[in-house]
Amino acid sequence: MGREVLEMPVATYRPKARHQNGFLDTLLVQLHDTVQEYQQDTTHPRSYDDLTHAVAALLDAELGDNDKIMVADVLISLIKQVAADMQARLVSKLAGREDLPQALLHFLAYEDIRLAEDVLLRSPLLTDTDLIYVIQAKAEEHWRAIARRNSIGDKVIGTLATKEDEETCCYLLQNKTITIANDVLMHMSRHASRCEGLAIDLIHYHRLPKAAALNLYWHVSVSIRKKLGQRFNLSGTEIDKALQESINEFTEINVPQNHLIPTNLMREVAANYHRQGRINYSLLVNALRRRQGSFFVALMEQWTGLAPTIISEIMRQYGGQGMAVIARAKLIAKEDFLSLFMLSSNIANPYKSVLSDELSRATRYYDGLNFDMAQEIMNGSIG
Repeated sequence: MGREVLEMPVATYRPKARHQNGFLDTLLVQLHDTVQEYQQDTTHPRSYDDLTHAVAALLDAELGDNDKIMVADVLISLIKQVAADMQARLVSKLAGREDLPQALLHFLAYEDIRLAEDVLLRSPLLTDTDLIYVIQAKAEEHWRAIARRNSIGDKVIGTLATKEDEETCCYLLQNKTITIANDVLMHMSRHASRCEGLAIDLIHYHRLPKAAALNLYWHVSVSIRKKLGQRFNLSGTEIDKALQESINEFTEINVPQNHLIPTNLMREVAANYHRQGRINYSLLVNALRRRQGSFFVALMEQWTGLAPTIISEIMRQYGGQGMAVIARAKLIAKEDFLSLFMLSSNIANPYKSVLSDELSRATRYYDGLNFDMAQEIMNGSIG
């Protein structure tokens, strides 16, 4: 493709002004010749210089609107046909210009990121509306380039943040030429509970509001919590309230297809509850009723010593045998076992109801076990 002769619509060009016709035709012929020279020897430095000068001459020429449209078509055709290294060098020269035709500007902005990046980073012609359209039409690589751009507006920043791409948000926080609104920082702080790298960048952001710091507090390491506490002078009451709000957010609408995997915070909270002797039937049932399936797994992991994957499989199990073993080993009454079984099954299998025959099977299995048998089975699973 790099050595194909550029096809330009010179022969079909019929401008109204005779003088402009001759001038533009000369520029187009010059461009055509430099393209051929470049394609004959792509390694010669002069062929690159001549080609870029020919492109600049076309853009610098005083042309009418129709001629500018035609020039844009010619340059788009040129960029499509030259080799990849020349594409990148041409776009680098074009990206910062203030006189690019709209068609050429938009072609480059929506192209593969290899061509679009320079334009998205540097073009002074792209408006916030243009950038928002690109964000909605393209994917992460384009978002990340725009996030590094100088002086992007609040709407662009907000649109980027709502994409919840960790790298894009980190680039926004590292961009020293922009100011991020508090509501956007709050949104980022909620997303950062699942992204450690974003949490660290947020913590170091100079305008981080106290409310966002509290959102982050229980989702970062102990050493970082200490720094947050000192920076914002957080009280024990504020920290306790933030923990409760974090626990309330454990509710899951969509259950993962394979396993309910607890987050680090869930496991930390469960471990603290276990040390305090607070894990019991009531706490487990409350977690299930709030649809906190992964938190339930974290609590059960601490309470039983079973691995999270095993607990998750037990919740999905037909007939409740595994849950019956746990109930007998932990001295849970039959009616309480049935509540645990039905609630946990409903979370792990949200599209399947527990029918009467399955409930009868679970009851028979529970009745057929005793404490010693259940302990032996569970210890074998732990081992």
